[in-house]
Amino acid sequence: MPSSNNTGSGIQDGITDTERQSVLTFWSMASSPLYVGGDIYFLDGAAVSILTNPEVIAVDQSGTYPTRVTSGNLQFWKKQLP
Repeated sequence: MPSSNNTGSGIQDGITDTERQSVLTFWSMASSPLYVGGDIYFLDGAAVSILTNPEVIAVDQSGTYPTRVTSGNLQFWKKQLP
């Protein structure tokens, strides 16, 4: 998951904080293991906020499959929490 970097320079391989949040959302919807792919010493505030969000963790750990809900040209996904 691209939530950190190894340089401490704050550069996130060209993706924005919103894109990082989107990536983590996709991972959590798939109930995938959430991990940091870099040195945690260099985590910035945005990465910590994303990785410690209790709602995201609950979605990730729910153990259920997401369902796609379509509306026009947009896609929405939902996931039932226990």
